[in-house]
Amino acid sequence: LSDGLAKLADALRPYYDHPISELAAIIHPSTSRVSSPIMADPETRLALPLEAEATGYNEVERILNDERYSKEQLVDLGARRFGISRSKLTRLRKHEAVEAIRAALSHVKSLDAIADEARRAGFFRTS
Repeated sequence: LSDGLAKLADALRPYYDHPISELAAIIHPSTSRVSSPIMADPETRLALPLEAEATGYNEVERILNDERYSKEQLVDLGARRFGISRSKLTRLRKHEAVEAIRAALSHVKSLDAIADEARRAGFFRTS
């Protein structure tokens, strides 16, 4: 029983942020009229940039603002670009994961601004 429940939990994990009422439509899309964002047409789903680690700030913002990216893609972006724990992001709801990634982006922008200012100050001291 324990093994069976663990397998069921693993199978349902991608649908963590969906209401229970939508699960039947997700599991058996041909028997229901409700469409699933996870099972959406592959043409409407977007691909993450290949080099997510080097994705610029504007591109990250664009991805975070685009609802067509799945939670799994956002988890991948957060882990690869900002080093956020995959397990932490996976446990969060999609909108919470977006906010966690947005906070990391803001933090990195702040650090870059501080580094730029320190470089400028160092340049003027040596000149």
